[in-house]
Amino acid sequence: MQTPFDEFCLKSNVLCKSCDRKIRSGEYSQTDLEISRFLSEQTKGIHQLDDTTFKKAILEGEYLVLILGKNQSYNFMSQGKKLVKDLSMKYGRRVKVLEEGQSVREFLEGLFSPATIMALNTIWLPDGTTETKVILGRQVRRKKSEIESLKRLAKAIKGVDIRVEFA
Repeated sequence: MQTPFDEFCLKSNVLCKSCDRKIRSGEYSQTDLEISRFLSEQTKGIHQLDDTTFKKAILEGEYLVLILGKNQSYNFMSQGKKLVKDLSMKYGRRVKVLEEGQSVREFLEGLFSPATIMALNTIWLPDGTTETKVILGRQVRRKKSEIESLKRLAKAIKGVDIRVEFA
């Protein structure tokens, strides 16, 4: 599995100048480093994940979001279910696996899964900004704190302000 950090740095727990610069500049967090190390160690025997690229991890509320390269989440989820479960246990959070480069609709569908998005509308506000209204099916109810975490994730990852309603 490919990560943003050098394989030697992950194995030795000592960062080279390049990897250290990535952490110090804020491009990547300590969590990204820990998850890169975990994924690098745990995917050694899984050859189907050799071409999978881990891009970033985001901790928000009760969620840990892993962002992978384009069109790689299906392969990761089919081969790495145990990895997701282990990460969930390690961080005490639900793990969501999303892809880089998705459209806003695809991103929101992944973010809110297993709930079904019934409609997605753009709202133009008087101050010139926009919000995306997400209307979810009633089959999956979420706590208010979960919805707020998902809103913050949408803003942090895609820069989208969302408003959530239920059908």
